[in-house]
Amino acid sequence: MNWKSAVLVLLALVAGAGVLVKIATRLPAPPPHQVFINGDVFTMDEQNRIVEALSVREDRIEAVGSTQEIMALVGDDTEVVDLRGRTLLPGFIDAHGHFPGSGMYVINANLTSPPVGDKQNLAQVLAALKERARKVDPGEWVSGFGYDDTLLAEMRHPTRAELDQVSTEHPVVAVHVSGHMLVANSVALERAGITADTPDPVGGVIGRRENSQEPNGLLEETARMGVMMQMQDLGVADFYRMTKVAVREYAQVGVTTAQSGGT
Repeated sequence: MNWKSAVLVLLALVAGAGVLVKIATRLPAPPPHQVFINGDVFTMDEQNRIVEALSVREDRIEAVGSTQEIMALVGDDTEVVDLRGRTLLPGFIDAHGHFPGSGMYVINANLTSPPVGDKQNLAQVLAALKERARKVDPGEWVSGFGYDDTLLAEMRHPTRAELDQVSTEHPVVAVHVSGHMLVANSVALERAGITADTPDPVGGVIGRRENSQEPNGLLEETARMGVMMQMQDLGVADFYRMTKVAVREYAQVGVTTAQSGGT
C-alpha cells in the first residue's frame, strides 16, 4: 500500500469513527406535543404556583393551568399523560458532582458500605477486588471505589500487603469514598514510580510502614495522582459504558443537568 492509499484509509476510518460517535451521542427527539393532567405540578415560578396540568410542545413548556384548560390544547399528535394525583417537578440540577463517575461500577469493584453498598469488613472489600481481578487480562489495572474506613469493622484502611494478596500481577487500587486518597499494591506503586526514596509531594502524603520509609500503600491527596492518571486512562468502549449507565441512573431519579467536577 502506497502512502496515498494509507492516507485515504486513515481518513475513511476517522470519518467512520466520527459518524459512530455522532450516532452514539445523538439526543432522542422529544414528542411533538405532551400534556400532563390531573396532578400537582410544581411550576417554581415567581409565585411558586402549584397547578393541575402542564403542556409541553417539543422541548418547551407551552402552558400550565387546570386540567380542563390544558386538555383544550390537545390535538391529534398529543401524548396525554394522566398523573393520577402524583407530583410533577422540574428536573433536578446536580450542583456538585463528578459525572459520569457513578457509572464506574461497570468497570470497577464496588467497595461501598451500607447504606450505599454492602461491604462491612475488609475481607469483603478484598473479595470484591479479587472478583474484579478475575475479569481482566493479566497486567491490567484492578480498581475498586468507595471503601470507607470509618464504616468497616476493622476501622482502618486496607494495606499494601493486603492488596498484594489480591494480585501480584495486576496493579490493584482501592479508592476511598472521599476520592481524596487511595491504597495501592506493590505493582501499582512500582508503575507510579513511588518508592522509599520518593518524597511527599506538595499537598500530599505517602503513607509509610512503621519505623520505615517504605510506602504502606496509602496515598493521600496529590500523592495519589500518579496512580489515578494511569488507572483512569480508559478506552473509548469503557468510557461509553460508564457514561451510559450514569445517564440512565441520573435520569431515573430526575436529574436532568449534571456536572463533572475536576474535569
